[in-house]
Amino acid sequence: AIVGNTSSAAFKALESAVAAEYVPSLVLAGGEAGRVSQIKLLEGRPLVDGHPTAYVCRSYSCDRPVTEPEALSEQLENAAKVVATV
Repeated sequence: AIVGNTSSAAFKALESAVAAEYVPSLVLAGGEAGRVSQIKLLEGRPLVDGHPTAYVCRSYSCDRPVTEPEALSEQLENAAKVVATV
């Protein structure tokens, strides 16, 4: 899940980090934080320090929320490794 201003450069950088990493069974949802949404994946996902924020979750638990594309890429790489070993 990525929350934040969808037209901001920071949001788009997080989107690009997701697009650059192959993770089997990846589901991506994005949108404005705090808005009433029918996308359950975005519920309860606040911004961190006012920045667009990414949440990498699997098996009903999430990694720490991140705001930097590099940190997101690292989390996605780790998620891909976990999926590959299952």
